[in-house]
Amino acid sequence: MIKGQSITELQNKVFTKIISSSDIMRALVIDNENFLNATPTSAQLAILNNPASLIRQQLFPYKKVTLSTENAKTYITTTWVNFKKKSNQYQSGFVYFYIIVPTSLEKTFMGIRYNFIADKLDELFAENGIGKFEFYDRSDMDVTEGYLGHYIAFSILDFNMDGW
Repeated sequence: MIKGQSITELQNKVFTKIISSSDIMRALVIDNENFLNATPTSAQLAILNNPASLIRQQLFPYKKVTLSTENAKTYITTTWVNFKKKSNQYQSGFVYFYIIVPTSLEKTFMGIRYNFIADKLDELFAENGIGKFEFYDRSDMDVTEGYLGHYIAFSILDFNMDGW
């Protein structure tokens, strides 16, 4: 495979980066207002010890949550748009992270849960080793009743293809 040719590889690197953030994982898994300092239950601890298990459960490489949302959980979904190629290699594009939080879980000791997660994503992708991510946009969004939504978007200006 030509370096930089696969969006899937970029997505995998981005999700690996996200699941490496214990703060983001705790915000997704622990429903306590003090999720950073709360002692996780044994079920939560099992997930935190295997954060990759959240992919396609609460962290999605596409925009929609494709599971039942009967249980109040926080989700991060994504959209990957407007990618451009040059000499058969991806050079630029946009990634949107959609943070979807049940209204019952929005209030935390750190402020609004979705703001905490968006701030952590902003920090995570400022210096990431994946490529040059530049903050593009951030705002609230409408989602289904009982949930609040927020997004943060980055323009990917250059891919770091050395590690691919």
